[in-house]
Amino acid sequence: MNVSVRLRTNTKAESKIAVFADVVLELADGKIELHGFRVFRPNGKPAWVAPAASKGEKKFFPHYSLGGELRKRVETAILAEFEKQASAAR
Repeated sequence: MNVSVRLRTNTKAESKIAVFADVVLELADGKIELHGFRVFRPNGKPAWVAPAASKGEKKFFPHYSLGGELRKRVETAILAEFEKQASAAR
């Protein structure tokens, strides 16, 4: 399985979200596209990834759920691309 990532800039200056990420999982018999991951980097702390979610009255509800090794591979790919682009911008 190949994981490709496309980052989109967050235009809100005061947001804790550094960038948005879209992911394509290329499988042997097709592909899956997951849109709207968010990369947070609050106040210089390590970056972390959250899936797309909708805000409810008391909490956020994810649009989809990934588990196990798949979740690790997707989050690692997103953070690697984020760090690569952040390093290139410096």
